[in-house]
Amino acid sequence: MTFHWKILALACTLFIGGCSTATTKYPIGMTTGFPADARLYGTWKNMETQGDEPHNVYIHFLSSDGGAITALVVDTSGTGHDSWECSRLLTASLGSNNYLNIVEKGFCHGESKTEASRERYLYTIENGVLTIRMMDADKTIAAIKAGAIAGTYEHHVSKDRDGNVNYEYDTAEITADPAALDAYFATPEAAKLFTEFIMLKRVE
Repeated sequence: MTFHWKILALACTLFIGGCSTATTKYPIGMTTGFPADARLYGTWKNMETQGDEPHNVYIHFLSSDGGAITALVVDTSGTGHDSWECSRLLTASLGSNNYLNIVEKGFCHGESKTEASRERYLYTIENGVLTIRMMDADKTIAAIKAGAIAGTYEHHVSKDRDGNVNYEYDTAEITADPAALDAYFATPEAAKLFTEFIMLKRVE
């Protein structure tokens, strides 16, 4: 995935909603609670560029009420279309796996209405580098078909007015109850459902 598409995907999954191809019905970590991972606090910047174009994307993780974390993403690519968005997330640690649950978006625009979100991520922090991995639809569907975890999946086809296929994609939702969900996501097998999404370096 090129950096350009990673940034589009980042905006899609964190803020627009409904774009993620694999998710869970319940937040990961409900049985253990959601203590905020203070290691995330601060500012992180993308580690990739594309060609000669500057792509400066920053994620600011801020403490929030009730153990939640506010994630503010600022894109200052210098193209004349700088933008910012934000979401509220809950972190969970199960076994050796650390997860981000995106649960709400739109609130920091001053809007009275917020929107729920079900995006889930796996993350690691090593040597000052934050690596975020997103759920992979194909791998999640394979796990559901194999009976490793309960869930549903669907194949979608988008067509134009003439009936020509524009694009096809798959979606999956893990529907296991919180206890079964957390038991599975504490395993090394669950971590294999995620693929590398974006890497960021802490800004000192």
